[in-house]
Order: sequence, then structure tokens, then C-alpha cells
Amino acid sequence: MLFYIILFVFILLIIFIIYNEYKNEKNYQKERERKRHQNTRQKDSKIITEIFSPTIQIKPPISFPQLKYPPFNHTRLIAMGFSQKDAKEFVNELIGQIEAQIPLIDEAMKIPDFRRMERLTHSIKGSATNLGNGGISDLLVDYNTYLKGGQDLSAAETYFAHLKYYLKILKDQYI
Repeated sequence: MLFYIILFVFILLIIFIIYNEYKNEKNYQKERERKRHQNTRQKDSKIITEIFSPTIQIKPPISFPQLKYPPFNHTRLIAMGFSQKDAKEFVNELIGQIEAQIPLIDEAMKIPDFRRMERLTHSIKGSATNLGNGGISDLLVDYNTYLKGGQDLSAAETYFAHLKYYLKILKDQYI
């Protein structure tokens, strides 16, 4: 008889546990359904808000060159002991280097490949800053710095147009 009582209590305990788990599962499903409806309402509200009051995405300002660089000068070469004639020859070599890089930069811009543009401007920036400062040298520093992190093609195109402008000024000044 004791065996039947223990068995009965055991079966009641199992039924109680199953009933308790069933209640917990129902409560969990209700809570989950409530949250799903709440999220759906929030999404619907967000969509309606976007449709009827679109937000304007503001991009961070892009730093464009201002075409206000002082004229290029080759004082670094003079300070290193070069004559005026030798310094002008070095600047003429720089002009040739820049002219050779311009079509390559233009190609990279068409893809657009900002990493390649950065490498191309880096090499002529180094040459220009070693020879002097101002003008094309300062522009190339700004252009190369922008290309290291910038991804706006219109900014790169603006710098490129300014590069051609300052190259023309450099040619007028030295050739």
C-alpha cells in the first residue's frame, strides 16, 4: 500500500511539474507575441515617419582646397647649396614627374581607386616638398592627406582639377 501512495504522490508531482512548465511556456509565448507586435508597431511607426517626414542625411563637410596657396619657391634647394640654375633644373624634373602621374591619377579616379590615387600623389608630393614649399607642394600635401581617408569622388576630382591648375602655374613660373 505504501508503494501505491508513493507512486501516486510521484505521479502527482510529475503532473504538477508538467502543468507548471506548460504555464511557463504559455506565458513565455504570450510575452514573445507581445514583444513581436510591439516591434512591428515600432517598425511601422518608423516607416510612416520616414515616409511623411523624411530625414535629411548631413554628410560631414569636405575640406576642398581654396586655391590660396602662396607661389611655389625652391628655397629648400638653395638652402641645401644648389645654384639657381640647378634648382630650376630640379623643378623642371618635378614638372615632368607630375605630368607623367596626371594620366595615371585620372585612370585611378575613373575606377575609382582611392588607394592607388593616394600612392600616386604620395610620390609626387614627396618630390615637391623636398624641392620647396607653397603652390603645388602645399596642394599635394592636402590632396594626399585627403586621399588617405577620404572617399568622396567629387572632392578627389576637385583636388585633381586644382593639381592641373597649380601645375600650369608652376610651368609658367619655371619654364
